Amino acid sequence: MSVQELKHSNLPLRSQKLLEEVERKHFNHRLAKIQSPFWTFEGMVRRRFHLAGIEVNGPRPYDIQIHNRAAYKAIALNGTLGLGESYMDGQWSNEVFSRQPKISFRI
Repeated sequence: MSVQELKHSNLPLRSQKLLEEVERKHFNHRLAKIQSPFWTFEGMVRRRFHLAGIEVNGPRPYDIQIHNRAAYKAIALNGTLGLGESYMDGQWSNEVFSRQPKISFRI
């Protein structure tokens, strides 16, 4: 029996309140997952770069250095176009830029 069917059945009031509490806890648990750092623009971008072997603000010459947090939004929403535009706007830099375009297509 589904939750909706249970709600509309002739359950005692106490059982209905318990069911509502379980639903509320389940909803809050799912909401907490959505609000995790991964679901921020920064978290999304960091994860994508990490999968490509690039660390944001890392020590290696091919790691990107973010100078403006707006770069995260541009890259997350516009992909490689946002990557290029945010670079041209000076929002991030990289010591070995000649390697960056090849790596960015993997992101």
